Amino acid sequence: QVPPKLAYFSALCAATLAVQGLVDVERPYGGTAPVVLYQLIRAHSGERMSEVDRVFLRPFHEDDRREAESAESDEKSYADEMNVWQLKFKVLQAAYKRAIDNEATGKKPKGNAKTPQERRRANSGEQPEVVAPDDAGDGQEPSAEARAEAALRGHLACMPEVVKRASWIYRDVTMPALLEQLRLRPIAGLISNEGVTILRRTAQERGGHLESAWSGEQISVGRITRGELRSDNLRLSMSLRLHPLEIEAYRATSAEKNTDSGLLARMLVFDPGSTAGFRHISTEPPRFDECERFQQRVAELLEELKSMIASRVPMPAAVKLSQKATIAWQ
Repeated sequence: QVPPKLAYFSALCAATLAVQGLVDVERPYGGTAPVVLYQLIRAHSGERMSEVDRVFLRPFHEDDRREAESAESDEKSYADEMNVWQLKFKVLQAAYKRAIDNEATGKKPKGNAKTPQERRRANSGEQPEVVAPDDAGDGQEPSAEARAEAALRGHLACMPEVVKRASWIYRDVTMPALLEQLRLRPIAGLISNEGVTILRRTAQERGGHLESAWSGEQISVGRITRGELRSDNLRLSMSLRLHPLEIEAYRATSAEKNTDSGLLARMLVFDPGSTAGFRHISTEPPRFDECERFQQRVAELLEELKSMIASRVPMPAAVKLSQKATIAWQ
């Protein structure tokens, strides 16, 4: 029901996503290169690309779904921990402010006032916290302000960390958002049916980020408010789908404004054709035996990749090209 080439290249995209983090390839003339794929599909409307993606990319979507479900309980725990942390922070902050005010006005705390943490230790029978000589000065007992500050700093150091979850596939994201996610796991795919949006953003950024990611180089994005984002050893594949008219309009605009980033030169561009008007209607349910075997193999490779990431293997293994592939390379 879909153009055969569309199925072939969708399967190639899924296979690349599965192996790009596992292996690099040795070039015939020396050096290694990432096994990544940048696709640009000249897609006409109504070619059922979403259904093709659903079939070939199912193992990635299912793994992302399982991760999202497990993250729900983590997010709930984080919310609870954060509520408790904020309540304690307010108490410690108020105690520190009182200590500063007392120090400034020369008032002495009533009854040798202690911080909330010191009172808790006293009530539970715990040993008092040992204060470093620098904090205690010349052997004198630290002031109420110093004790309150130490308690507040200790609490700030224990702030709960927000739950972050990486995905295998991203759809329509900005480069800073994508790089933020790739810091969690530098192996992913960028797949979008709104490919013209990705191309325009790339042209506007003028940073060559996706071009650098294509060769596995380090990429960084500067941010005014939150500092620089940087990611190393990326393995990012991309599949963009554009209508033929969108491609021509993008090329014309790039030539006019001289904003061609060179991204198209790194992309495998193809037109799968169209089966609109030539599809056969059948009463038999469709069979996807070969697709199911393909999905099973991709799922196996995905588990192997997750094990490699968990073991913190620094770089993918390098494999040599076959004789046939070497001839094609040349």
